[in-house]
Amino acid sequence: MRIEADRITPGNGIVNVRVDSLNQAYTVSSRRLEPERRSHGGRTYDHVVHATETKRTRLEDIRLKVETGRWELTTTQSQD
Repeated sequence: MRIEADRITPGNGIVNVRVDSLNQAYTVSSRRLEPERRSHGGRTYDHVVHATETKRTRLEDIRLKVETGRWELTTTQSQD
């Protein structure tokens, strides 16, 4: 994956890798999951979504709304 060994932690069939940004996470994931690809870069915000129980929103759409002050994150409170 071309990442430092001290950033990799294996466990229970999962490989955890500590990264510094969302774009780096996308690149490292691509190297691991698609090793035959010639290029592993890309615009993460176009390929990753924020998912709730009722809605999926591309991160690029969220980024644009945040920049224009139109993003509102609603949370649901659990009833105990």
